[in-house]
Amino acid sequence: MKNNLMIEGNIFKGLILFSIPMLANSLLQQFFNTADMYFIGNYIGKNAAAAVGASGVLITCMIGLFVGISTGIGVIGARLYGGKRYKELKEAASAALGIGIIFSIFITIIGYCFMETLLIKFQTPKEILKEALQYARMYLLGLFPMMGFHIYAAVMKATGEVKIPLISMVIGGLTNIGLDALFIIHLGYGVIGASLATVISQWIVLVLIGYQYHYKLIKKLMINQNAPKLDFKEQYNFGKEVIRIGVPAGVQAVLLTFSNLIMQYYVNKLGISQVAAFSAYFKIESVIYLPILAMGQTVMIFISQNKGAGRLIRVKKGAIYGLGLGILLTLVISISMLSVIESIFWIFIKDNTVIFYGVSITLVTFPFYFLYAILDITGNVIRGLGNSFIPMCNSIISLCVIRILILVLWASSYKDVGKISYVYPITWFICAMLNMGILFLLFKKEAVTVRQ
Repeated sequence: MKNNLMIEGNIFKGLILFSIPMLANSLLQQFFNTADMYFIGNYIGKNAAAAVGASGVLITCMIGLFVGISTGIGVIGARLYGGKRYKELKEAASAALGIGIIFSIFITIIGYCFMETLLIKFQTPKEILKEALQYARMYLLGLFPMMGFHIYAAVMKATGEVKIPLISMVIGGLTNIGLDALFIIHLGYGVIGASLATVISQWIVLVLIGYQYHYKLIKKLMINQNAPKLDFKEQYNFGKEVIRIGVPAGVQAVLLTFSNLIMQYYVNKLGISQVAAFSAYFKIESVIYLPILAMGQTVMIFISQNKGAGRLIRVKKGAIYGLGLGILLTLVISISMLSVIESIFWIFIKDNTVIFYGVSITLVTFPFYFLYAILDITGNVIRGLGNSFIPMCNSIISLCVIRILILVLWASSYKDVGKISYVYPITWFICAMLNMGILFLLFKKEAVTVRQ
């Protein structure tokens, strides 16, 4: 695909062609993640699956800022690339990498020191506490390469180069599966083996994508770009811009995961079977979530590139087409999965009680997952326009504050994870409506200045 399809030519075709490798990247990432659950659920057992789930939510909360920083450099990078400001793009990426290194080291140290306390505070069952702690502490050693990969991948995607992150992910994922088989089946390392396999594969992925970034992409972008290196003040300004857009996205990710921690707190009280079901559900749910994420990132890059190129008519059309594609894709996947959901759970864990609870969650959430597509894509349109604060506020209000209030006032009266899960579609709807309303106002405001 030619990179200029994002700012020239057929919009629908550009979105489709760009989103296909993004979608493939997301689905492969999920395939490799679920491979972990397959080995853990089938070769270690239900308690190990529950332990990974209990610690996994905490880890996700800690890496939320990574998501934000990569979002920030993705928006800025796409805008600079659309405006052919390649020298500044390189400097902005360097600033993002510096910020990412600081965050990843800090979070790794904090996580290692306080993980046990956090697991206890969130009512992790005593039977799985030791395994959950072992898995989490080993996994934390992979945060640094994970941060690096996200930033390199965000810059590459911002320039239209999606094949390199995809190939790196494939190699790392296959390595992860091979190491899972070695450490779990042949060497019997248990949950430590699963997390060790993930850490090693993350470092391999970082080396692969880092080489491609420094020795291929940057050289390609810097052709005929012989301008002097930006001074410290200019680099500092790019760092501030990355933080301005990235930190709200990161704070949003952290607080959303915090609301999931509250959910995990109530689920942990329901027993091992429901904890294991909740853990397996999140692995399966990602088959829907990751395509939405891919489409959202595609739309965000499309919006930002075209804004940088001054093509505001394409910005509006791209938002509409992207939203329609996201909703359609989500409905197709969710309906298809619901028809075979018991068989999917059976792949990961051979326990009828766990499967029963897992299916009950999907019956509540999957029919309404298109609402998540709306809230995610509209939020990414707003970010692509350069405002990360508004979607953060909308998400905090609906997916964090209102969700926690519903959980506290309502969830405590239920002993069934399926019933508690109603909190998800309710808050998705609220956030989707808030984002849609804000986006309508933004487009209305800019209507007078729009030009082809």
